[in-house]
Amino acid sequence: MSEESRSASNSDGPVLADSERAQLVYAIRRCAREKGLSPAVAERYQAWIFAFVSWCRERSPHRVDRGRIGPFRDALQQSSDASEEDVYQAMDALAFLFGAVDEVVPLLAAHDAAPEDG
Repeated sequence: MSEESRSASNSDGPVLADSERAQLVYAIRRCAREKGLSPAVAERYQAWIFAFVSWCRERSPHRVDRGRIGPFRDALQQSSDASEEDVYQAMDALAFLFGAVDEVVPLLAAHDAAPEDG
């Protein structure tokens, strides 16, 4: 994922608790190994998955689910910094998340909430 395309996610702050992040990283790496994916692909998928989770949690309705994939793709496509290849990689990563790593989706959904007013 290019630095520029990360801006589409607006992921400046921590959106995952340390325990969630650790569980997600472990599940991504384990599933990637089981599927025979290279470590480089697993890292790219992980970056896109974190960008998606951040994007989902920062925008109403502040939840992570399959229904948010289309709007996330649209946001990437509208970003002048995201290439067509970036969009394809992001979609591959999300197919991986909701297919191979679907065990963590309930964990992510359990912690979805609107951000607290500061």
